[in-house]
Amino acid sequence: MPRINQLFKINYPKLALVLALAGSHSFAQVVKEKRHFVSLSGGAANPIGIFASVDPKVDNSGYAVTGYFVETEGVFYFIPYVGLGTKLGTMGNKIDEYAFKSSSGLNSANGTIGKWKSTYFMFGPAFAIPTKSITVDFKLFLGAFSAKTPNVELSTNILGSPITIKQPSTSSTSIAFDFGMGIRVNMSPSLALKFNLDVMNATPSFVTNTTATFEGEKFSDSNSFIQPMTMVNAGIGLAYQFVK
Repeated sequence: MPRINQLFKINYPKLALVLALAGSHSFAQVVKEKRHFVSLSGGAANPIGIFASVDPKVDNSGYAVTGYFVETEGVFYFIPYVGLGTKLGTMGNKIDEYAFKSSSGLNSANGTIGKWKSTYFMFGPAFAIPTKSITVDFKLFLGAFSAKTPNVELSTNILGSPITIKQPSTSSTSIAFDFGMGIRVNMSPSLALKFNLDVMNATPSFVTNTTATFEGEKFSDSNSFIQPMTMVNAGIGLAYQFVK
């Protein structure tokens, strides 16, 4: 889908510092515990940059709006502060239908426009700052990212004649990276409330096939493109901790 060079400006170093300092009152009580954990969390999947763009003048705008994500994560710490983690998750982001139709000159069209759907499996190093009451986690993961384009089926009239346009969903898999951080707030020695913020990026390549039926004739067109997909996922969940 079309694209833009307009990146949402987030000062990631400053954001990381703010989250890390959220537990600064207890940093003086850093403990030497290996707090391995498994967690289940979910929240808002916020597209930024090209993926969220609705500019029809630039290729590969994604027209994506804020959606959801659900994921499970686990980390095993070799020492109290360094470990290896993995996560498996899924995301869904609807399309800004008004902007999408307007960019195609199909404002009056009726029909359905699906959503971007993604699944991912990632792993990599994890780092922790365990204190008496909280644990601040950082991670840098790499892995596989599978995405599907929205399924599009629209119908309208041109010069009084009906026209039907279809673009079936197509899938692609690419490499993705994720920089994330979180705070685990101890509710008990083994259970914690988990807040997490992740920045994920992938660039899958798609080939879409569009067909239009007009006055009994069928026309088709194929298009290949690379879709930059950058997300900022903010969520909350529960973590079960194995403290040693």
